[in-house]
Amino acid sequence: TVPLSVTFSHDTENAETLRWDFGDGTLLDVLPDDPPVERVFTRAGTHRVTLTAIDSDGQGQRSDPVTVTITVFSGPLDRITLDPPNATLVVGQSVKFNVKAFDQFDNRIQSPLIQFQATPDSGRIDENGNFRAGPVAGRYQSAVTVEASQGPVVRTASADVSLEPGPLHHATLELDRPDVAAGSRFQATALAFDEFDNLLTDIELEYSVDASVAIVDGIGFFLAGANLGTFTQAMTVEARQNGLTAEAEADIIVSPGPMHTVA
Repeated sequence: TVPLSVTFSHDTENAETLRWDFGDGTLLDVLPDDPPVERVFTRAGTHRVTLTAIDSDGQGQRSDPVTVTITVFSGPLDRITLDPPNATLVVGQSVKFNVKAFDQFDNRIQSPLIQFQATPDSGRIDENGNFRAGPVAGRYQSAVTVEASQGPVVRTASADVSLEPGPLHHATLELDRPDVAAGSRFQATALAFDEFDNLLTDIELEYSVDASVAIVDGIGFFLAGANLGTFTQAMTVEARQNGLTAEAEADIIVSPGPMHTVA
């Protein structure tokens, strides 16, 4: 395993210069009487090390090269990464988290023992890293955690998950009080939600009201008329988002206003 130290020696006659090629782009020229060559391999994989006898000018080859194969294995587990390192997705959507494990020289470790966990509020994750977002929008720190182990060595990594509301699903409409006095000004509040009841903010709202009951007096404000009684579904709001629409209705109860004159 890395780091692997190998000492290379040779038995060469009638050579002027020897050239070692370590298979990674590194060349080393030595004299025949120089001591053995030591090489430390830190990159896992198969390395073909070649020794060639060359002319003194460094150009001509004096003999056929001799090649040995060195197989180097990755070292102990040093660190892991989680991809994506952080995730942003819509509630109910899915994303796959991938884990990579490395030794201290950044060689990949192919078969550590992997275990995933997700915080219950953020969603669910299976043993393969497939994460399904939960229904509640918000930012969840360290929502996904992975643990990799190789023998006694354990390393962990985590990812934050941000869940955004889904598309428009339904709307609600409420008056600021259960009944309004004739001729008084009142307010209505409309809210829009996705299918999991997450509040939506990027919504266009359009109010309408039965003209015999009240009139619009500003955005979300209305002026009650003189007709008294309970008017079912007298007010409507239409919420719009990217081609989607949702409607909500509200009843209006108009009661007598304050007395102004006494007969």
